[in-house]
Amino acid sequence: MRFKTALGWFTSLVLALAQALAYYYVLPLSLGPRVVLQPWLMRQGYLLYEHIADEHSPLMYLLLSAVQPLAPDGLVLAKIVLVSLIGITTLLAFWAGHISGGWLAGVCSAFFLAIWSVVFGYGKLWHETLLALVYTLILIQWHPPLSRGPSIRSSLITGFLLGTAFLIKQHALAVGLGLVLWHSFVSWRVHRPVRCVVTEIISMILAGVLPTVAFAIYHLLQGGTINNLAFWTVTFSLVNNYRQFASLPPRISQIMRFVPACFLLPASIVDLWTSREDVNGTWSRRGWALILLVTSSLTAYPRFGMFHLQAAVPALAWLSGTILARLLDVPNREACGQTDLRSLLIGLACSVIFLWTFQGGILYYKALSEDEPQRIEEYTDLLPLAREIRNHIGPTDRIYVFPDDEATANLYYLTQCPPPRFWIPTSYPWFTLDTLQVKSIRALEQSSPEWVVYFPGRWGIEQHGQEISAYVQREYQLDTQLSWAEGDVQLLQHRAD
Repeated sequence: MRFKTALGWFTSLVLALAQALAYYYVLPLSLGPRVVLQPWLMRQGYLLYEHIADEHSPLMYLLLSAVQPLAPDGLVLAKIVLVSLIGITTLLAFWAGHISGGWLAGVCSAFFLAIWSVVFGYGKLWHETLLALVYTLILIQWHPPLSRGPSIRSSLITGFLLGTAFLIKQHALAVGLGLVLWHSFVSWRVHRPVRCVVTEIISMILAGVLPTVAFAIYHLLQGGTINNLAFWTVTFSLVNNYRQFASLPPRISQIMRFVPACFLLPASIVDLWTSREDVNGTWSRRGWALILLVTSSLTAYPRFGMFHLQAAVPALAWLSGTILARLLDVPNREACGQTDLRSLLIGLACSVIFLWTFQGGILYYKALSEDEPQRIEEYTDLLPLAREIRNHIGPTDRIYVFPDDEATANLYYLTQCPPPRFWIPTSYPWFTLDTLQVKSIRALEQSSPEWVVYFPGRWGIEQHGQEISAYVQREYQLDTQLSWAEGDVQLLQHRAD
């Protein structure tokens, strides 16, 4: 057994390393300003929620800012963090499968995550990339509540991990609620004392609150305010009309891409239902994995994107990997004595492996077979434009990018020109509330950037950003017409009068 376990770890390590090399050197990536520009600004004294507008929880930005000295080039840093998170999550997927189903389940889980990560948008470094790692740890750490006494240590660790996940993205609150409900349900099924269940849930909640309290204290010590912290992380999502402006249902082509990954999911659901009378550790973990799969997928609402499902992939990998391992392990099971049935189940398992390899592996193959250099969305096309801008402006001049989005905002970093002290991505309608436009104009007046990099008509900015647009037209005049991969760009200079 030790040999098989060592072989499993070695196989998973090879998968993780191959996956990391493919992402770092070959596969197309998406590295927007949230993971390049914002950590750079934070290192220069810009404070999240005070000088940088962002509706997400802060932990990803804090971590990226903290490790920035290790790789001063923000692009290189983002790539290193991305491949590290993916590789570690793949190894954790093996660990999760190994704990519950043995070395073969671990290998199958790691293989699933390695082959399907490219389909589920792991080429984009985002909050869900970090969530995937934390959710895998929760999947490993959570202990089914089957004992007669309270499990305080496990509850505290699980609660702390849930709190950490909430500090990565607010959607983790749904995962925490799902776990509390499932924990209570399993406890009820095995007739545990109510006192034990209440003690464990309170322990989870208290431990879960700690990371948020710690950040709030840090934010205040840095000069931040509770009002802005609460506005951007809570209130803003209720008043910004995001669902109206940004709702995006999944396309048929997207659905067809990930449906094959769910091929073994019905088997997990049926198995959970048919074995419901035997409430043991395996049954409880399988139920929790299904709940984790559903609740972690909520990040894809209301604007669907494959990368929003990254956090759900480890749970799907564990469910699929354990079922596949059971199919492959049929010859060792005395309950399956018929040769024809054993052959059928093994054949089914081989068919699933082929399907996974073909569907997920084809994207790896396409990237590896191309002669073009690696493409990085929101970055590669901007490099020539950034050089042109840098050649036109003075060494100490500052710029204002209007409108700035996940792509164009990287010009601040590429030209090494920080934006005004209050920065919001003005391209998106949900960021151009009247009060925020006034605040942006005030920041522009205070910093008085010499140049505006203007993208006419982009995102319909003239309609939803009328106040800022009027200010730019009034205070700046055309100096140079530039161009880039997506159209014309105007370089405007501050009027002398």
